Parts: sequence; structure tokens; C-alpha cells
Amino acid sequence: MKQIIGAALAALLIAAPAHAATKWQAEPDPQTITWTGTAGSSPLAGACAVFDADITFDADALDHAAIKVTIDMAKCQTGEARKDEYLPQELWFNIAKYPSATFESKKITHLEGDKYLATAALTIKGITADIELPFTLTIEGDKAHVVGETSLSRMVYRVGDGPELMANQVASIDIAVKINLRATRQ
Repeated sequence: MKQIIGAALAALLIAAPAHAATKWQAEPDPQTITWTGTAGSSPLAGACAVFDADITFDADALDHAAIKVTIDMAKCQTGEARKDEYLPQELWFNIAKYPSATFESKKITHLEGDKYLATAALTIKGITADIELPFTLTIEGDKAHVVGETSLSRMVYRVGDGPELMANQVASIDIAVKINLRATRQ
């Protein structure tokens, strides 16, 4: 009987992946996901304060890395009452129909040192497009810190839809999105 149990345990160990996936819990911070651009000649800035992140990452097993972030679009605001009044509306984020946006990694590539590149599918207003997010990653013990930035064209996702809203004078077409995420190993 002991031999059968021993053989079964050995078979399970051999069948287990060489690198166990490491799960990370994102620390809530309303400034984790921010954006900047312009509205006419004025600066435009905002943050997406509420999101849910499912992160599996091990630098030694990038082919098993997976990041999925779901963003509550109703909590994406500029802090300026008039602009925040428009953002949920149909021509901008249309949160009644599309209450969330998702970022889902397809591939994580190590570039050099602490630099990585996430190739991902980003879905906003039901429109999915591939993006690249270069980021730096530092891990100290059970704590990780990710800093990244990419540029998105709001026209791809029909944010500010309609001829009168598609001009750079209303809001810049290209929006810089910054990530400053801290996470704890689970």
C-alpha cells in the first residue's frame, strides 16, 4: 500500500509544472491608473479609481504570466465637475451600456533588467484593440511595484464619438495612460 501511495505522489510531482504560478494581489489606490491629455489648450488629467486585477506573474515563467484588469468606468473621473458630468454619457464612456473596460495580457516579454513589455487586448466601449504597455517591475520580498505608460487613441475606442467631439480642440486624440501599481504576493 505504501508503494502505491508513494508512486501516486511521485506521479503528481512529476506532472506538476516546473514553475508554479505566482499570484499577486493589487493594493487599492485611486491613483494606480491615470491619464493625461489636453482639452483645447488646457491640461486634461484623470484617474480610474476602482479596478479589479487578477495577476499571475513569475519572471522565470513568463509563458504562464497572465494579467487581467477590469476597470469600473463610472469611477474614471477628472475631478472637474463639468467634465465628469460628460464622461459617463453615451458619446464618451457610455457607462450605461459599457460599465467596465478590460485589459487582458496576451504575452509578457522581458526586455532587459527590470524592463518588460505587455502585449494585451484592451476593451473600451465594447471595442477591443491590441496595445503594448512597456513597464518596469521591482520585486522586494513579497512586494511588487509596476510603473508603465502607453499612449491610446481615443478614436479607436470611439471615446468622444461624433464629428463635433473628434477634434483635438475638444480633447486630445492621443491620451497618455500611466500605471503605478503596487501588489503583494499571495
